[in-house]
Amino acid sequence: MSGPCPRPDCGGETHTDGWGAPIRCPQQGTSASAVTEPTQLTYEQILPMAEAIHRRESAVLAGAHIIVPPFPDCPTCGQQPTELAVRNDHPAHFLEDRVGFGFRPCGHTFTADGEDLYNAYNQARQGVS
Repeated sequence: MSGPCPRPDCGGETHTDGWGAPIRCPQQGTSASAVTEPTQLTYEQILPMAEAIHRRESAVLAGAHIIVPPFPDCPTCGQQPTELAVRNDHPAHFLEDRVGFGFRPCGHTFTADGEDLYNAYNQARQGVS
């Protein structure tokens, strides 16, 4: 969706993710601002995601290009994403050590402390959980 939402209860808002990219209407009755504000994740929430991403990366590096392990599920809605976008160009991320990422097609966005992400990925890489 790239224009105002046609649903009357959305009041003509244009739904976007945390970086302004248009997303589909959340249809849960929540306002667009509640959906688009990135959620800060803790190390404990990041670790299972880092492990899933590491399994996927390892499979691709081992030659699995057609059937690879899935992306981790969205922490908010549990939906299996088709795309996981990682961004650190949000203006607030320059001032703090944070990384932003979003799940598609659900559109939920998150931020994580850079050190937490680094430590979780290193722990996943070493196979220690």
